[in-house]
Amino acid sequence: MKPKLHCLLLLMGLCVSTSSSVAAEDRDISFQTEDGWTIYGTLSIPDSGKQKFPVVILLPSMAHDRASFGVYRDPGPGRSQYPGLAPVILSRGVATLSLDLRGRGQSMGMKEQHSFNDEERSRMYLDVRGAMSLIEKQPMLDASRVGLVGVEHSADAAVRGWAGDNRVQAMALISGRLSEVAKQHIAASPKLPLFLTVSSEDKRGFADMTDAYFLSNSASTTIEIYDGLGVGTWMFSMYRQKFPNQQPLHEKIGDWISNLLLMTGQLREVSFQTQDGWTIFGNFRLPERETGKKPAVILLHSGLSDRHAYHELEIELARAGLAVLNIDWRGKGKSTGKGPYFELSRAERDRGHLDVLAAVNFLASQ
Repeated sequence: MKPKLHCLLLLMGLCVSTSSSVAAEDRDISFQTEDGWTIYGTLSIPDSGKQKFPVVILLPSMAHDRASFGVYRDPGPGRSQYPGLAPVILSRGVATLSLDLRGRGQSMGMKEQHSFNDEERSRMYLDVRGAMSLIEKQPMLDASRVGLVGVEHSADAAVRGWAGDNRVQAMALISGRLSEVAKQHIAASPKLPLFLTVSSEDKRGFADMTDAYFLSNSASTTIEIYDGLGVGTWMFSMYRQKFPNQQPLHEKIGDWISNLLLMTGQLREVSFQTQDGWTIFGNFRLPERETGKKPAVILLHSGLSDRHAYHELEIELARAGLAVLNIDWRGKGKSTGKGPYFELSRAERDRGHLDVLAAVNFLASQ
């Protein structure tokens, strides 16, 4: 039976499985920043046999190092330990990269972070950029699906390190302190989903987190404001004490950022041949959290653009549970093996329907 194409929508059978519980492999990593700092951290990868994992970069506060995301303690008698944010994210099937930011932990260098002046502190965003470059080189990581978590002053580093980078799909900021530069980045790219949390007595954090909330226009952005929980990751322990019958705050954040990264879908570049000999390139994105057969969408850009015009739509469709094939048609983007679009004859351009047919056949073969 031939597949049916209606309004560029193709219904087809695809299947994906997800793991509900995973173990992790920890690796010590290091990298150089643009301004010469050596940054150390721990890369933890779920052991579930998947090809590529989305990853969350975890940035501690000035008072802590990478270990602050591993284990937390209750504030009450006995101070029992419980798994922190990093294990929560790993258990959802998402990798984590926990960093010692410059001036802390193994990344101490020649000067402790508490001694930084404002200019030195403002350059912490270069640690985030360096981490993004490291992720690009890891074959087990999907560099198109990155999340960021910043605490107190490292929230500014998270936002400035992102600066509209399309590889970052979600960001959580805990008691965040944001410079005007960081707020300008959010205003310039307001569609990035943000999870913002703060305790009302933290006046600096309250002001900056509410500013970020109103600057964002993503439907997935949320803000949670509490009273009497303190600052930074200590909020997680205080929340458990005050609300013992509710889902822990750090699990809410872990679920939120993991779900957004997984729902974005696995991305790989594909290519296929048309009947008249063109090689067509495109993005093929498969949702991970959906199982069983699913519909698919073919995206066709205009003659003045290429597949990147549909970047945001591609992600939103995947989040809705659809498989997406976003192509560069003949003569556009990477599909220029026989020449650029506007140098082709009218007859050649009019055979663009063969690109769509080849895309339909590609999906039907999956």
